[in-house]
Amino acid sequence: MTFQVIGSWPTEGYTFNASRGVENRRFFGLALDTDDAWSLTRSRITTWSTQLLNELDCLP
Repeated sequence: MTFQVIGSWPTEGYTFNASRGVENRRFFGLALDTDDAWSLTRSRITTWSTQLLNELDCLP
């Protein structure tokens, strides 16, 4: 069985030491930092949602 990973998110702009949820400098999904970067949360969710729809080929 073959799986395609969708929804990965770049690690640029995040400060962290290590994560099991990172491969090839991308998170395995959207990472939100509501403690230190809460002002970016809304725009990250919007951008990621559009990305998912594109990856799923749901946009016209």
